[in-house]
Amino acid sequence: MIIGEFDGFPYVYLLSEKLYITEKPSVVATVLGSCVSVTMFARKAGLAAICHALLPNCPKAGMCPANCVQQYKYVDCVIPKMIEKFKKRNIRPRDLEVNLFGGADMPGPGTVEKIGNLNIQTALGTLRSEKLRLKASDVGGNHGRKIYFYTHTGDIVLKRLE
Repeated sequence: MIIGEFDGFPYVYLLSEKLYITEKPSVVATVLGSCVSVTMFARKAGLAAICHALLPNCPKAGMCPANCVQQYKYVDCVIPKMIEKFKKRNIRPRDLEVNLFGGADMPGPGTVEKIGNLNIQTALGTLRSEKLRLKASDVGGNHGRKIYFYTHTGDIVLKRLE
């Protein structure tokens, strides 16, 4: 996943349907249209995670096996998986700094429902049900975004794409 260096740190480009979690300083970039990214940062532990989820709801609705190959594709699956990874390292959800990005309503042929909005609503509902509060978010609209996540500080740099 590391593809080079950015600002003196290892640079990771995160594709859709992926999750990246690390204790090592790095810069993770991803480009979002209707997809959403959730970042989580445990400041005291120095552990960071970012996902790039493609669709709102898993058709198997929580009945996936632990090794499901699509566990990071769906918003309603990946957020609990992220929390689980922090809990395994004895990090409580209330100690996480959480951010949400993406969910643009991208133009497309034959689109009946707005996937971006569904991704946002699913993410917000899942975060609420997990009792997580957002530190920051930049969602919706009709333009894509590119984000840079600094895993050692939890900082985000956002660029809106035309």
